Amino acid sequence: MTAPTYQRWRPALRLLRPLAARHRHTLPGFAEKQARLFITRDVDIPGGEPPFAVDIYRPARRPERLPVLIWWHGGGFVAGSRTAACCLATGLAEATGWVVISADYALSPESAYPTAVLQGHTLLQYVAANAAALGIDSGRVVLGGDSAGSGLAAQLVGMQTNPELARRMGTTPADLTVRGATLYCGPSNMDTLAQTGFPFLKVFLPAYTGRKDWHALARLDELSAVRWVTPSWPATLLTGGDADPMTGQVIELRDALQRNGVPMVTDIHQGTGEGLDHEYEVRYDTVAGRHVLDLTADFLRELTS
Repeated sequence: MTAPTYQRWRPALRLLRPLAARHRHTLPGFAEKQARLFITRDVDIPGGEPPFAVDIYRPARRPERLPVLIWWHGGGFVAGSRTAACCLATGLAEATGWVVISADYALSPESAYPTAVLQGHTLLQYVAANAAALGIDSGRVVLGGDSAGSGLAAQLVGMQTNPELARRMGTTPADLTVRGATLYCGPSNMDTLAQTGFPFLKVFLPAYTGRKDWHALARLDELSAVRWVTPSWPATLLTGGDADPMTGQVIELRDALQRNGVPMVTDIHQGTGEGLDHEYEVRYDTVAGRHVLDLTADFLRELTS
């Protein structure tokens, strides 16, 4: 991305990035729960271009290999960081006994598509190659994310389960078994995304695709999870709020999963009048947010019961 092109988004980024960086620890008992975990921060992942890091949350005094949830944060592909998922990672690792890896990825417009997705694939390869050292069971892996991170996670699930998408991305599936996907309020169909009226799409999508006419990107369908679902897609948890413009995208993915016979757990609110807006799932000072955390923990437990 050239410097003049990047200048076009500077005003919006000056607004969005500080907002995305704000984070309150809303998880009840946050400090006590973290005390029961062993947290390794700033783990550099070799081979990532550009370099990136993850934080690893592991239940203390659990020497055996544990299942793992790998999580990608939201932020419209232009903002946010892995630290935004600290409450989610803490709550799920403590409640389930799973390892949770919270991942960074290259932000746009400094790095355009497909950089972030290929970094995600590099992380999967790293986990597969280092499972023993990490104390992770590579046969019990779940991929997940919120908002933009949900879109990244869904694309990576597709790359693991659909050979055609893997070929298109120039990758081969990592040597691990994706048992599930946990996808909060994320995009799933680039053909209809603009119709949602989601705020700042005129910033997010040109920045992420690297072109102002983002809808003309030749590779755009690679980002549409609905296109790549097959019966091999793993069991999936989907969420969407009644006041979230992105919920239509969640419903499109739900319908694609149903057509392919994929097991699902959903927390999709439509016409309920609850006012559950985008990212309600990660606000743990609300009843709705705590419900999603409990639902996610139950979903993970069920995958390995």
